[in-house]
Amino acid sequence: MRGGLGRFASLLLATALVSGCAPGAAATVSPPPSEPGADSSAGPGDSSTGDGPSSPVRGEQPVLDEASFWQLVDDVRTRAHGDPEVTGELLTARLTSLDDTALTAYQNRYLDLSARLYTWRHWQAAEMACGFTSDDVFTDWRAFVIAHGRSVYESAVTDADTLADVADLPAGCAGVGEAFGFAALTVHDDRHGGDPAALDAFPYDDLEEPDGPRLRDHTAVRADLPRLAVRIPRDGLGQAPGVYVDHRSGVLGRLVSTVTGAFLDRLAGRG
Repeated sequence: MRGGLGRFASLLLATALVSGCAPGAAATVSPPPSEPGADSSAGPGDSSTGDGPSSPVRGEQPVLDEASFWQLVDDVRTRAHGDPEVTGELLTARLTSLDDTALTAYQNRYLDLSARLYTWRHWQAAEMACGFTSDDVFTDWRAFVIAHGRSVYESAVTDADTLADVADLPAGCAGVGEAFGFAALTVHDDRHGGDPAALDAFPYDDLEEPDGPRLRDHTAVRADLPRLAVRIPRDGLGQAPGVYVDHRSGVLGRLVSTVTGAFLDRLAGRG
């Protein structure tokens, strides 16, 4: 289902997400720090600030420092002309040059950053834009936010309502962050797919309950996310999966909302 959704999103949103780039040569990511988790720089994206929970990285595993992580993301994002899906494809190609230790360090940093967006407030922001948001969709949504680069990410960690500034917010509902979020796992699986022990040892997302309060009343959610409420007058809270952002923006916006909603309803067995 996830692969079909990615292909569907590529076709449906091509008009809005066109990129003329080609994958560049692979480059080596900076190695992990000598002390696991040694990156001590604090800022808007630090796990001690914003809405997000603490880092999920445990034990003595290597962790890529944030500066190196964002340098890599910014590089592939520039090559992808800002298209999150193409960014994921180029990132996967770049990560193939890493050895297993560096790949693990990258994955640990990625999971740490993704966990900071794992809050009910961010999940409800996604539901405003996308309607019913499953755990898989929210996983891809968080990857979509990270793929937009450090500035967008850190603003979103500090305040989920700043997602109202993301121009291509509708694309986050269609799974375009999937390739980015699964880049390291894809490389690892290609390398060790036949080895269950290697797969079990690789870091993975095992988050449970999101941080923060969960608002049940839709009016309260809109009041808590006022800028998103302005951008999405008729939001997806309590609605079927679809695209509820910019539904008044013209023929393309209405087509994306209608066709994507129908397609996702069929996948969910509602059609």
